[in-house]
Amino acid sequence: SPLMGRIADEYANERLPAAETVAFLDATADALAGDTDPDRAAAREAARTVVDAYADRRVLPSPETANALRAVISSGAEPDVTGRAAALLGPADNYGGRISFRYVAPLCGVLVLIFGALYAADRRAGGYRVTRIRAEG
Repeated sequence: SPLMGRIADEYANERLPAAETVAFLDATADALAGDTDPDRAAAREAARTVVDAYADRRVLPSPETANALRAVISSGAEPDVTGRAAALLGPADNYGGRISFRYVAPLCGVLVLIFGALYAADRRAGGYRVTRIRAEG
């Protein structure tokens, strides 16, 4: 599960429109500047961290960008702000989730081989035999 999340965040980050996301997070951080609500303050700090990191490296930091958008969505900010964050993050998250399953799906084949080998070994050994426990007396 953590591996799937890491893969999903990495691919989702690639799908976020960088300039639009940074502009949105910058405007959101400014809009939440005077708010003392803990959730909104956390969203403001997360947004500011992403904007500053983008200014330094010209690349959206992963997974901080997706987490900042999630913080804005869950902050209880104005509906147009949370809606815009969801509109930016939704398609990217959807894509990242689909890609993460592509990495995990082959593991199902490995499990089929392992459990198939256990089944075959059990059948060669005679399979399941019923054992009855009898009371003495």
